[in-house]
Amino acid sequence: MAKKKASVRQGTSEIVAQTWSNRIVKGQFDNNWKTVAGPAGFVSYIAARDRASVEITQTNGRMLRVFFRKGGVVTVGTGGVSLYSKPHLTVQVSPAF
Repeated sequence: MAKKKASVRQGTSEIVAQTWSNRIVKGQFDNNWKTVAGPAGFVSYIAARDRASVEITQTNGRMLRVFFRKGGVVTVGTGGVSLYSKPHLTVQVSPAF
């Protein structure tokens, strides 16, 4: 019996709860965020408007755009660690290489 391969389609999306990652290489925030100092080694970005977004690039080359409601929080720390408040919508921009 042949194994089925999972396919990743560009443009897929999902609504997810609070998440974290240590695989982020780069993040680009749109103009709908305010920046505040977090605990030592961390910076928090708070969504100033609904549909505030950040485009992230993971270590495997996969690019995602993450959307938040007003008040949503992204906390970024050293070593590529990032925490995302709930709920948020994640849209895959490009598949992994």
